[in-house]
Amino acid sequence: MESIIILIVEDKDDEAITAETAIKKHFGILTEDDGSYLGLASLREQLNLPSWRGYKNNDNVITIMRARNLTEAKNGFDQMDRFGTVFPKAGILTDLMFPGTTGIMQANGIEVLLTAIEKKFPVVMCSDTNHHDVGFVPLLAKMLSPVHPSGKIPIILDRKDWDRAVGELVSMFV
Repeated sequence: MESIIILIVEDKDDEAITAETAIKKHFGILTEDDGSYLGLASLREQLNLPSWRGYKNNDNVITIMRARNLTEAKNGFDQMDRFGTVFPKAGILTDLMFPGTTGIMQANGIEVLLTAIEKKFPVVMCSDTNHHDVGFVPLLAKMLSPVHPSGKIPIILDRKDWDRAVGELVSMFV
């Protein structure tokens, strides 16, 4: 049995739902599944982890966390560290532009990217950047790839393609 945890960092609810749907689709989980596997609903309350959703498919347990801003993303990283032995396969799907700890919208996905590298988590950046001047991001990812354990940092810009992002992330699980 494989236990997988994926953190979605996305401030727009519709995009976060689309990302979660892409994860379900990838693992063959019914889209109407509410994520209450293992009685996680009551456990979420006890652990103060309201965004956790747990799914079971075949022999796999897939847990999804959602973060809407940098503060919640940092909490997600803490939880991934805390439950690392339970979920040996962990990764992050992140947007580029979302609110920081002070609520200001900026390229906080860069901090998520750097934290993922530091903590050795696979990470994929998926962002709709047609209205932002972020041409530096692919070069940054290319320069940082050698220090990431997987040797690559997939960047999907101009259009949020969560299906592709999930495929890239899962390909980095060892």
